[in-house]
Amino acid sequence: TIPLGKWGEQWVKDLAAEVESLLAQPVPPFASLREAIMAQKKSAPREWVVPLDVDGVAIALSGAAPCIDGDRILDFRCSTFKGRRLFATWLTHLLAAAAGEQVTSINVQGTDKFKITELSPLESPEQAKNILAEYLRLFLFQHSPPLPITPDAGWAYVNTLGGTEGQHKTALEAAGKIWDSRTSYVRGDKQDAYYVACFGPAGPLAKEAQFVEMAKRVMGPLWRHQMPGEAAV
Repeated sequence: TIPLGKWGEQWVKDLAAEVESLLAQPVPPFASLREAIMAQKKSAPREWVVPLDVDGVAIALSGAAPCIDGDRILDFRCSTFKGRRLFATWLTHLLAAAAGEQVTSINVQGTDKFKITELSPLESPEQAKNILAEYLRLFLFQHSPPLPITPDAGWAYVNTLGGTEGQHKTALEAAGKIWDSRTSYVRGDKQDAYYVACFGPAGPLAKEAQFVEMAKRVMGPLWRHQMPGEAAV
């Protein structure tokens, strides 16, 4: 509900100023978020259908997304950073690459200061298809759903690990914070009834070895395809 009178007018002005500030923030290679969004709106969606063979099972994956200038995908969320949203961008990125597109994807998340992650083009369509097939293999054949990770905790672990084993303890602590977090702005995975039903109150980290293995297998390829210097947290 908008406040009445002068209070309401000031509230609207303050909100408009916040939106303008948000739209003015740079999103490389664009000068601002406004420019990036306008370029996206002018781009027609591209549709992809990718046939895969996963252990003898024929599967067709399909999807679509606007491609700015034919080779750039933008995914903007005006919300607190979540690993699951970055992973969704990654899946679209993989699908486009598997269909033969040489795309760079930009994931932008934030409500005041952006966290921007660029994903580099895959080496070949075959590389993208292999990664997608591995994900399907894990989900369909090697594990009864759910996989022993949550997307946010799995990303926190792999991103904090940073490609080395020396940060293992710190990475586990980061994943644990994602599970337990509860603030007025961020709900931890522990507050999600689905995850509690899947893993119990202790969460997937209770089975540390399984969690670590699956986090690396699922989130590792995403981490390795961040552009140099990226570190979304």
